[in-house]
Amino acid sequence: MRSRVRLRAMISFLVASLAVITVFGQSKQKRATTKKSESQVILPCGVRVDSKSSLAAGVVGGSPWLLVASSHDEDFYYNNNWVCDHVVIKVWVKALSRDTGNPSTRSMSLYELKCKTRRIRVTQTVEYDQDGKVQRSDDTDKATWRNAVPESVGEGILNTICGVKE
Repeated sequence: MRSRVRLRAMISFLVASLAVITVFGQSKQKRATTKKSESQVILPCGVRVDSKSSLAAGVVGGSPWLLVASSHDEDFYYNNNWVCDHVVIKVWVKALSRDTGNPSTRSMSLYELKCKTRRIRVTQTVEYDQDGKVQRSDDTDKATWRNAVPESVGEGILNTICGVKE
């Protein structure tokens, strides 16, 4: 008789413990996702933006072109009217010469970015001479996806549009 009472007490204890664990317990993965900052929104393309602003919100300072990177002789600007096409961002980038006497557009390139996998490719490029005349134009949808070279213009574009990987 005592063993039945003990067995019932143990079963009751186990059921109560299981109920408490089910109600109050969380997996580590769920806890990690609930700690994310509410000010960040992750769009389908994997872009991290502040919920109060959006990179694609339109024109900034009268121009849709924003500085993204610089090299020794060029400044690179991206058009903040980029497009999210499923998981790929399509963004135009133009290179301007840093020649203060004659700043001119040297090239326009259509970059495609996969923010979630941190991959990049260029599918269209138009190169110009100092007078703005087209010198060369390339168009290929079969460009290879690559990792951005560290500290390169490509990495700068990836970091700016997608947000720096934490």
